[in-house]
Amino acid sequence: MQTQYWQIVEDCLVEFYALSPTEASNKVNYYVSLGQKQTGEKFNKIYDTEPFYAAQILMGAKHHKPTNKENKKYTAILDKYITKLA
Repeated sequence: MQTQYWQIVEDCLVEFYALSPTEASNKVNYYVSLGQKQTGEKFNKIYDTEPFYAAQILMGAKHHKPTNKENKKYTAILDKYITKLA
């Protein structure tokens, strides 16, 4: 489940921040490797955050709710993974 979470974050980085898939994967892998070096709740709490917002955190972007257009794209990303679970 955590792997799927980060795949969704990667898709958000590509869709909303115009990163290449390789750049998004590298950014996520770096963040996850830092988190694995830490212990405690701080890193684990990221999983309580929607992947859309986790992408904002990784990009250092100002936290904002998705616009209607962003929400449609985000929903399409989530639907892709929900279909994989079915």
